[in-house]
Amino acid sequence: MIGLTHYITDKKFMFISHFRAGLYVVLGCWLPAGINAAEWSAEVGFESSFYLHSGPQGQSKVHPSVRLEAEYYRDWKGGQESFTFSPLLVLDGQDSERTHWDIKELAWIHVDDGWEIRSGIRTVFWGVMETRHLVDIINQTDQVMNFDGEDKLGQPMVNLSIDQSWGTLDLYIMSFFRDRTFAGKDGRLRGPLIVDTDNPRFESGNNRNRIEGAIRWHQYFGDFDIAVSHFSGTAREPVFELQGALIGGTFIPNGMVTPVYPVIDQTGLELQYIYEGWALKAEAISHYGHAGRYNAAVFGFEFTQSGLYDSRIDLGWVVEYSYDEREEQAPVGIAEHDLAIATRWSLNDVESTEMLIGVIADESSDELVFFLEGSRRLGEYWKLIVESRIFVGGDPLPQDLPSVLTQLSNADPDNKLGYLQDEDFLRVELVRYF
Repeated sequence: MIGLTHYITDKKFMFISHFRAGLYVVLGCWLPAGINAAEWSAEVGFESSFYLHSGPQGQSKVHPSVRLEAEYYRDWKGGQESFTFSPLLVLDGQDSERTHWDIKELAWIHVDDGWEIRSGIRTVFWGVMETRHLVDIINQTDQVMNFDGEDKLGQPMVNLSIDQSWGTLDLYIMSFFRDRTFAGKDGRLRGPLIVDTDNPRFESGNNRNRIEGAIRWHQYFGDFDIAVSHFSGTAREPVFELQGALIGGTFIPNGMVTPVYPVIDQTGLELQYIYEGWALKAEAISHYGHAGRYNAAVFGFEFTQSGLYDSRIDLGWVVEYSYDEREEQAPVGIAEHDLAIATRWSLNDVESTEMLIGVIADESSDELVFFLEGSRRLGEYWKLIVESRIFVGGDPLPQDLPSVLTQLSNADPDNKLGYLQDEDFLRVELVRYF
């Protein structure tokens, strides 16, 4: 609770700005009473992460947390108008930076003949791949929630969607930029240097208030699915500058880095072709920003064997390859020339038991990341979620600051994940639905 109080105090202005933006747009159309009854749903997740080793800076092996998430939904005029409100609250027992709250949705949607308008705070997902989401850029990553980058922060926007025979065209106008979240000094799965989230810098003179725009065209041609998009605005992924002081003509670092958010343009392509049990997929981007232009792509397939051995079990095989022409300069480290292989099990039972097990391999450094994600319902109101990551092949970084800085400045292309070698973990979450 101390961590939550600290977060509310430090981030109060930012939260109010986003909340106010959604309210101005959404509640401008008051919700008529007596049309359709409101629908409420909620869930509480009790989570613990267990690490095999203490953290490089002495962080605890056990990290408990509680997650509360709710959704209010209401529609009227036969579903032509709808309103959704979905808040999130996380209380973490170790990392005060992971203790936070957010509004995932605070949106009004109007549906008309061939078009929709969606305004307020929303969460939008683009992409077709399993292991890396290159084109997904509308929402900021809530990185303290999960290592895989799939959790997002709500983004204030106005979205006009036009649905015609020639495809679906989505136009976005956004502002009130959301800073990426990062683990604090007591958090796990973080880099060797602490990110100073309280003092970010922006290339744009308008800082968080820059007006951003995006456009996406999406169409189906039988079993073929294609989408082309373009985004212009502030990068969701920051670059980092080392903090320190100049003493006697010598720069003395303080062990922290400042996140810097440049202005970028990014064009994206999504492709998917379905044939019987096969799904062929690809994503590609051309990105232009402070360091010039680079291209990246991820492609592969998923093959599903339905009714394995005349049972209800579905077995899926996922193979994906990632390429980033920045190579060792890519900030994601292990995604520039890497192969991912995974198998997905769906038992199709009453408990909706599912499991995804796989490995990501770097072909040049021989580093490996093994991953497991599974879930199973326990009765009508409970669900068990299990997740794990194991990092193999790298050498742990030293713990003293001068040695860390020396290794970072002389980046070893064969030790991209050295900072994660002591971060093997098992995460268990028990969820109660209401």
